[in-house]
Amino acid sequence: MSGMTYFSTIMGGTHIRPHSGFSNAHLRCHLSLVATEGSRIRVDSETRAWQEGKAFVFDDSYDHEVWNEGEERRTVLLFDFWHPDLTPPEIEALTHMMGVWRRMYSRHFWAHQMDASSPGPTSLAA
Repeated sequence: MSGMTYFSTIMGGTHIRPHSGFSNAHLRCHLSLVATEGSRIRVDSETRAWQEGKAFVFDDSYDHEVWNEGEERRTVLLFDFWHPDLTPPEIEALTHMMGVWRRMYSRHFWAHQMDASSPGPTSLAA
């Protein structure tokens, strides 16, 4: 696995605006746990509804957005995995770089948390 793993729940009446991941080094899987009427996702030019118990995979570096126009909450298990075209040395390098970035961000974040006069980071450039 690479990247994130989490449960994503959105309530009825929710719209997650168009966004995209910063790299195509991983693919994203949505395993639908609670599919509701009126919930759908658009990836690039394709829109589809979740089907309970079914999964689909997409490249989140493409523009995508989500709607739940129903009244019930929609829940998916979301996880990333390495793009199958990557070689073992590429995965090793990316894993190393991601670890370095996480450590740098963590140090930056906690340095601001310890300084009561600082409002906290908004980005690594802050």
